[in-house]
Amino acid sequence: MATAYHWISSHPEENLPGLAVYMKEGYLIIELSNLVKIYYYEVSSGDQVITRVKYGRKDTEVNGNLIQVVCEDIKEFLMNRKATLNYLSVETSYKIGDTISECMESALSDRSEKLRVKRIEVFNLDILKLIDPEELTSICLRSPDIDETVLFLRDWNQGCRLEVEFQMNTISKENMESIKKWLGYSSNFNRIKIQFQGESEWSQEQMISFFKPFKFSIWRVYPPIIGFNLKDPSEDVDEKSSHTPMKVFANPLLMEMILERIEWFDIQRLRKVSRDIRSCIDTLKPDPHISRYVIQPWIERDPDFPDTWDVIIYLWNGTKKLIRYRSRKFLQKENDWHVNGFVYCEDQLIERVVNDFKINIEHQNSKMYCLDLKIDRRILEMIGNVLKSRNSPLKVRWLRMRVINEKDIMNILPYLNSVDRIKIEFDSLLYLDLIDISKLNQWKNAVEVNMYNCVIINSIQVINIIHLRKLSITMNNISTNDIIYLKENLLKSANFNKFNIRSFNPTIDDSLYTSLLPYRTDQQNRKYFYLSLPISNRILQIRFCERGKYLYFECVDSIPENFFI
Repeated sequence: MATAYHWISSHPEENLPGLAVYMKEGYLIIELSNLVKIYYYEVSSGDQVITRVKYGRKDTEVNGNLIQVVCEDIKEFLMNRKATLNYLSVETSYKIGDTISECMESALSDRSEKLRVKRIEVFNLDILKLIDPEELTSICLRSPDIDETVLFLRDWNQGCRLEVEFQMNTISKENMESIKKWLGYSSNFNRIKIQFQGESEWSQEQMISFFKPFKFSIWRVYPPIIGFNLKDPSEDVDEKSSHTPMKVFANPLLMEMILERIEWFDIQRLRKVSRDIRSCIDTLKPDPHISRYVIQPWIERDPDFPDTWDVIIYLWNGTKKLIRYRSRKFLQKENDWHVNGFVYCEDQLIERVVNDFKINIEHQNSKMYCLDLKIDRRILEMIGNVLKSRNSPLKVRWLRMRVINEKDIMNILPYLNSVDRIKIEFDSLLYLDLIDISKLNQWKNAVEVNMYNCVIINSIQVINIIHLRKLSITMNNISTNDIIYLKENLLKSANFNKFNIRSFNPTIDDSLYTSLLPYRTDQQNRKYFYLSLPISNRILQIRFCERGKYLYFECVDSIPENFFI
């Protein structure tokens, strides 16, 4: 019996672009978009195992095996899906992956027509046989037999040149020879990527010699990846024969219709076809529909590469692109496996990152889900100047920043449209003045604020937090009057859900207990107060821990039964 499908089916299909199944920290997740995720995890209750499914901020419990419950929801989704999926992905252990693959095969077999998918990542070829090959352009497989796979794909696809990613355990000579066979099928394959576990015994020079005349790129990530870009000889056309089509596609009316059907990465590729097409696209100013934009230094991963930056761009359809920027000095390093995987810059490395950011978001009118800036002061100021130069403020639902002081926040936050969630992290413990920040409309319109590794020096009564739904901060001081202020205002709030407030120097005296209802103390000396919330008909729970250093305000459904015992 499906557990969460009734909730899934309440969303329009266009808001659920794909299906990804993966494991994280011991529980399974079904992800249907960046905003729609369902969590499945087991809860022990005596000798019984209960599967708890979390979705839409609600929990539901059902007796049964965890994998069976997940499979039932997957099966219902695949059997009822009508629109094309942008991606279908399973990233779990082989044992669980095989079980989920069997479930998918069963669902796809029961369909009256084959499922249409653009990108698929699965464990075996049997699922591919049940997929409509007409729209599929990208495949990631974990089949152990490379030769069998390439022959199947060669005969199976219907004229579309495929991008294939193959995952294997080792990079033996036999595997290399099988890979080389693929390179002769340029009419069938557009790009081939090989991802393998562990270290290869082959040096870069040996690989160059073995695959000559084919060129490839190697990314020394984990697992390492070898990539080949293939070109069909039939694509080589002379300039005269291509001149007329170029003029046709440079027509603004035609291009406007094309741009409505393709995404940002394809738009960028299209801009490179000709100057006329680029000029036409730039005149139309298409919205890139970027969902998330991440800028972060690579030094966090590898201290040996300080002048390296990662930019990750996610689109609303679930696709993403990783761009790595690096100082040109690294080209001088010997035996550098990263050499083909980067954009190389001279002294203007940061300027290139910022300039590309400006180009990519210049025409972004739709609301970005997340702007994630894990960067230093200089580049934050430059990013802020880009945001300031826009004709209209960038719409962002969630702002995540790592900063040094309040000035870094003021470089970014004032130049965004209304922000729902704000998450600020500091490199080292900082005493922060929130007065100017809390006066911003962006702060006043937020529903959630989380600030880590900093201490707020202002009074809690002057930093505009009563409108928030969720809050997590550390105050230098919290007094009895502050708690009474919070209590009186939160009782009037229709939005409030949970506040976590830590205080370095609490000054809570006994007068507090005479102003609140009777409280209860548990074995850890935590004090609990319960008050009715008239607007929501729920209960405000106030809890102190460690003599007031940890203070929790939370909206709960009811008072525990043993509270008055």
